[in-house]
Amino acid sequence: MSQKRSAAWALATLLGAAVLEIRTMASMRSALPGVKCDDYIGRIGMLAEINHQFSPALGLSDERLREDTAVRALEWQWQVASAEARAWITAVLGRDGSSVAEFIDVERIEREMARMQNEKP
Repeated sequence: MSQKRSAAWALATLLGAAVLEIRTMASMRSALPGVKCDDYIGRIGMLAEINHQFSPALGLSDERLREDTAVRALEWQWQVASAEARAWITAVLGRDGSSVAEFIDVERIEREMARMQNEKP
């Protein structure tokens, strides 16, 4: 990859992949070939949950605000995502040779999540 991609690019990539996957599964009424999934309706829900907050960030006209909002949206989604959702995010971004760590500080988020888990009564 010759130039740094933006977090807004990552959101658009994830959103586009989710729409295509959801549309295909809805049409086929089953999971995509090669995807281990017993519940395609559940997978559609997971993809919608991952991506539902991404489009508002992409609609912002100010480039700096759009990028800052995209970073926050991706950070939040990474924090709340299931292992399956994180795997999907990783796989989609990996198709273009990218990594979620290019856009957000994954290690910091993981440390904060571990700290919060340890502080629970």
